[in-house]
Amino acid sequence: MENKELKKLGRAQLLQLLLEAEEENETLKQKVTILEAALEDRTLRMDKCGDMAKAAMELNGVFTAAEAACRQYTENIRLRAATIEKRVQEIEDEAKLKCQRMEDEATERCERMERETRAKCQVREEETAEKCNRILDELNHRQQAYWQAFGESIREDQGKGSLIDGETDGTTSP
Repeated sequence: MENKELKKLGRAQLLQLLLEAEEENETLKQKVTILEAALEDRTLRMDKCGDMAKAAMELNGVFTAAEAACRQYTENIRLRAATIEKRVQEIEDEAKLKCQRMEDEATERCERMERETRAKCQVREEETAEKCNRILDELNHRQQAYWQAFGESIREDQGKGSLIDGETDGTTSP
């Protein structure tokens, strides 16, 4: 399996590949045991045949082939495990980076929203203060108008009161 294909696999799939490789290793170990038994059986037959030199050469070839297959398989397992472990580490690193980016983005969004909210609150506070000042100005104006009208009313009443007491206003009456 190539690195591109391994990179596309998820963690569970990579672990499954590792388990399959271990099972294959166990199968090969069993085959080696069987081959060793067959080799032992062959040795007995060679003893019967009497051709020790020929048997030694055949046995040597079988052992050499078995050892080479075992070494090759063990190396393949080691390389697969290293590749899987490397990919798992890459996935973990990518996940950590992605989480950090997401956290940074969320923090930035929250800070931006807080700034926007504070700005809106500031505008609303200013608008409210301005509205309150207008209302206070209007109330002060009405209050002044009321007191002014009240004062004029009092003066008029005082002026009418002096006419009642017998004073004249300067006009002739019949």
